[in-house]
Order: sequence, then structure tokens, then C-alpha cells
Amino acid sequence: MMQIDEQTEGCFFGSALFDGPQSGAEPRQFMDRFNVLLRWLFCALVFGASVNGLAQSTVQLEVENTVQSVRVLQSREFKTGNRTFVFNRVEQPVLRAKPPKTDQVGAMEIKVSAAEPARWVHQSFSGTVQGGVSELVWFDENGARQVAYSNVDFTLFAHWLGVQVDDTFFSATFFGIGDYGSELPRIEDPLLAAKVAKLRRNPIPDYVPRRVLSADDADMLDLLHAYFGVNGPELKRRADKAKAEADEAQQKAAREAAKPQRLVFNFWKSTERPKQ
Repeated sequence: MMQIDEQTEGCFFGSALFDGPQSGAEPRQFMDRFNVLLRWLFCALVFGASVNGLAQSTVQLEVENTVQSVRVLQSREFKTGNRTFVFNRVEQPVLRAKPPKTDQVGAMEIKVSAAEPARWVHQSFSGTVQGGVSELVWFDENGARQVAYSNVDFTLFAHWLGVQVDDTFFSATFFGIGDYGSELPRIEDPLLAAKVAKLRRNPIPDYVPRRVLSADDADMLDLLHAYFGVNGPELKRRADKAKAEADEAQQKAAREAAKPQRLVFNFWKSTERPKQ
């Protein structure tokens, strides 16, 4: 019966390969080297079998609006929480040659018609809404910090893009304007504070600047308040719709995150040029 050498650490070939008992250091050294070689061969055979088995696997890829079946060369799978990530290295799919680029400069000429605005007014605002009063902050064309108080809820302008009036197009962006409670903004100037308190009770959209404004800034604020006076209900409807959609998206994301998911990523090394 073949004897298994316990010192070969998993090799199935022991001292029984020799006829008779071993003696001396030379046979033992030869046996150790032979066992190492056998272990390497065994691992190579196992790895080759697994690669050959994997090579039979294919995936369907959609490349350039066509579905191709390509071989999977290597695959690794990782799991974290309820998500499983699969990374497949696949054979390069067949790529079609892209049409040569043509000079399109002549077809891209811009023609300014009479309907184009002759004047553009844009401003970026930040601020808060407190106690039904919006505190708007911006920097004028000279870089000076400007502040104005309004009885319009400017959180409703978050999705407003702009409007053209006669030959002037007005647009504005609003950053970080949110509702911060029922208390009025803190105003150190008692005269300005009295004006803001009176403004709060005024049902007509209006504003009070902290200092004299430039013509463009005054035109912008006049336009925003006039626009709100006409389109306030529509702005409110759009804001409510956007909030409902955001809440629904957040709830859907929470529901999807709770489900087990398997995400597969197929990639390849580009070694070929597109076929003509």
C-alpha cells in the first residue's frame, strides 16, 4: 500500500515513490523538490479547469445598438449588505468603424433675429425666509454686498428660469434659500426694522432695500415681484409638485435599497481597431 508522507503538506505522493527506505540527505532533497513541482502542477490543472469552465460562459452585451454574445474570461463577485457586485472581464465585442467627421462650421452659423432680446439682466441671490419675510443677499456689479427684504416667499422661485419683457430678458438663480422659522430677520436699524414689519402685513408683493440699488438691480427686483403678483399660484403649484416628486423619489430609493440587488459590470480591454 502507498504510504502518504505527513510532511508533504497536502501532496499525495510520499516516500513510497522510492523503492526501499530512504537514507541520506540527497534523496530527501530530491523528494522535496519533486513534491513542490507536483503541487504546482496540481494547482495549474485546477486553475486551468476553472478557466476552461468559465470560458464557456457568455453574456449578452448591447454595443452600438446591437446585441452581441461574448465570452466571459474572468469573473469576480463581491457582496456588501444586500448588494452583490459582479465584475466580468469579457472578450472585446465587434466595434463598427465610426463615420469620418465632416466640417459642419458652415451649417452652424448663428443668426440673430429681431426677436432676440437686446438687453440681458441676471443676478444670483442667496438668503433666508423668516417669519414670512425673505432676506435676499447678492453682490452688485461693483462687488458691493446688497440686501433687500421682501414679503414674497422666494423659496418658490427655486425652479424659475427667467422671463422676457419687451426687449429685456431677466433671469436669476437662487442658492440655499430656505424657510428658517417664524421669527423676523434680525435688523439692527430700527427704521428699517419698522419698514420690514409693515412690509410683512402688506398683501401686495413688495420689497425694501437696505440701501439705494443700481438700475439693473432695481429692475430685477421690480420684475420678480411683478411676476409673483401674476404667477404666484402657479409658482406654488410647481413648487408643491417638485417637492412631492422629490419625496416620492426618496421613498422609492429607500424601498429599492431594502431589496437584494445584483449589479453586473462587463468590461474589456480594447486591443482591436473597429472593423471596416
